[in-house]
Amino acid sequence: MVIGWSFGAFLIVAGAWTLAAAVSFAIGPGERKLALFRSLSVCLTMAVLSATAAALALALRTASADAGAGWSPALTQRLLAGLAESMVTAVLGFAVLAVSWLVVAVGTRRRA
Repeated sequence: MVIGWSFGAFLIVAGAWTLAAAVSFAIGPGERKLALFRSLSVCLTMAVLSATAAALALALRTASADAGAGWSPALTQRLLAGLAESMVTAVLGFAVLAVSWLVVAVGTRRRA
């Protein structure tokens, strides 16, 4: 479970930093700020993918540990709930990316 929290914490930090860089670019557009934002955007994308993979691994590990007694409808329900919950990191991270790129688009429009 510690692995999930550490990935989640990094995702939040990377998302906040990316969004702050986008706002900074929108306020005062510049090439250096745009280059920083692009790098942070890639970093956040990788953080989202790794956090989602870690959450999926935790959900599958939990399901495999419970499957020792055999497959049951309750196990299927818990597995599906774990898989759905592991998508939260992707939804959160990609939503932050979408908002950040929208803010950068506003800054780009102001720059032109």
